[in-house]
Amino acid sequence: MSQGQTLPEFRFDDPESTELTNADGTRTKLAAYGKACINCARSKTRCGAHTLGKCERCHRLQKECVPAPEIRKKRAAKKPNLSKTAALEQKLDGIVQMLQESKSTPPLTSHSQDQPLGVDTLRAPYNPSIGPPTPASSSTSVSTPPHHLGYSCGIDGHSIAVPVSYPPETPAELEEILDTYQTKLVPFFPVALIQPGTTIQHIKRERPFLWLVIRATCSRSQARQYALGLEIRQRLAHAIMIDAEKSLDLLFGIVVFAAWSHYHICTKPISSSLVQFGMAIAGDLCLTKPIPKEIFGVMRDFNAQGCPRPPKLVSAVRTMEERRAMVGLLYVSLVTTFYFQRIDAMRFTPYMDECLKVLEDSEDAPTDVLLVHLVRVQLLCNSIILVFPSHGPDAMHEFHVNAAKMQLKELEQAVPIELKSNDVLQLHLLHAKITIHETRLNSSCLSSNDPIVQMQRAEDLWTCFTATKTWLETFFDVGKFPLQRYPHISTAIFGNLAHCLITMFRLHTFESPGIPWDLKQVRQEMDIREVVKEWIDRWKSVPHAAGLIVDSQEESPWSYTRKRLITIAKWWELRMAADAEREGLSNPESREGPGLDVPLPDFDFGAMDVEFLDDMWGSDVFGGSGEFFGGYTL
Repeated sequence: MSQGQTLPEFRFDDPESTELTNADGTRTKLAAYGKACINCARSKTRCGAHTLGKCERCHRLQKECVPAPEIRKKRAAKKPNLSKTAALEQKLDGIVQMLQESKSTPPLTSHSQDQPLGVDTLRAPYNPSIGPPTPASSSTSVSTPPHHLGYSCGIDGHSIAVPVSYPPETPAELEEILDTYQTKLVPFFPVALIQPGTTIQHIKRERPFLWLVIRATCSRSQARQYALGLEIRQRLAHAIMIDAEKSLDLLFGIVVFAAWSHYHICTKPISSSLVQFGMAIAGDLCLTKPIPKEIFGVMRDFNAQGCPRPPKLVSAVRTMEERRAMVGLLYVSLVTTFYFQRIDAMRFTPYMDECLKVLEDSEDAPTDVLLVHLVRVQLLCNSIILVFPSHGPDAMHEFHVNAAKMQLKELEQAVPIELKSNDVLQLHLLHAKITIHETRLNSSCLSSNDPIVQMQRAEDLWTCFTATKTWLETFFDVGKFPLQRYPHISTAIFGNLAHCLITMFRLHTFESPGIPWDLKQVRQEMDIREVVKEWIDRWKSVPHAAGLIVDSQEESPWSYTRKRLITIAKWWELRMAADAEREGLSNPESREGPGLDVPLPDFDFGAMDVEFLDDMWGSDVFGGSGEFFGGYTL
């Protein structure tokens, strides 16, 4: 310290000071709060008095005892700005405002068939030419003019808002929608069954959300289908996030919406999110596990006489509708996982196996047997893509292939006679055979030099080719699947179609040393370019043949997919033309391709990376993303 600086007086006789009793019985007087010397304050120790005027610690350590220059003051408590009465009044005002806002929000089940769909809040992006929503647009009057909304279709990665007008359905159209669902959609995926003779009023009262999904799926009008799709998303978001609704109606609607999700590829795809929502609702409804023997909440009724059961007991038997909903949810989760590889499918637990057996053995609905077999075949396909991307040595690969072949044979033998000729089930069985044998196309599975093993793999490749060819011929058979039937086909079948086309392309370009594979014979048996051309031509003709109301100026799922097919087909044409020219198999075709619309300019094919095609199928053709078709690359 400087010589001229004065220090505050250091006193232990301050009235605020305290005393400390030592172990030997002596008493030490402590400095008052905030008046300890600097050394004791820095070391955070007690500052006790000593006879020589210093504190005890400074005297013991032979240090200069310097009092603290300032006295620390306690922080004064802040006084509240508002009184308790004012704060309570403010809370009450907020509650009243929330109640008034909730009254103006329509409930989930109050939608009328004559009411224009309120989807303005989901319009993206906002179009100034359309204008904000008006009270007239939310009126329930029948005389309300056609509703306008933004039609958004991300074709080039940008959203385009186009005003779309649509009238509400007439009673005759609603009856046609119900008949279409019962007779044309249910045969592809019999999960949400509606008994014959059920009236539309009954369905709207008991299953309002499912009925909304059915209207969107079976509508012939593209504008109405798009608007209903947005209405479904709006209602689903409000029901789950706002109302925390958990109902069988919501679960059935989600399953059906996910099963025909390809209708909404022009909007933002939500297939994976739909499945996750369904799994969450099923878990909240306790449908994913057996009914517990002990009733939930029984301990809350404890009293002095014991622990009686609640007066209203929970049913100890699962209904067939609940089991059917769980099996259907399992199926759509398996399909979504197989093609988009972004989420994990539902776990196949012993309880799920019990549901399959109960549905198969019961006679509640004749279509339950078909549903059970579809799920079991899809389970086999998903087990294959889980095993083979991480397979080990060749011996384990052979073991898994042979085990999958045996499982498929057992499934084929278990098919009842009445389903032997079912085209939907046969396509699923053929697709399972393709999925098993196409594992031979992986380069990591072709390292054996054993001639017997090489011949076996060549035989498996030919089996894969035969199954793929049969699948494509069955699907393009106008006697089994006419163009009028295409709008009713489920997403799983269309996904199988894309998978078969990619597998056929890989078989057309497959090369491996030591494996006898005749590319010339493969291309003579089935020319993939003709298959793609047939697909493109049919997608162009579907709207007219099926009587769909599609505006030529707007993008529809059919035109959207057709454009992607043309793009991918031209890439394939370049690849196959280059291979044919290099190997001398045949004269290379024209670079314009077989019957495609847009000529392709010349450029160096060798600089191209075609391994992105699987991802193109997932992200463009079906609105998904990520690894597509089990992670196999071209």
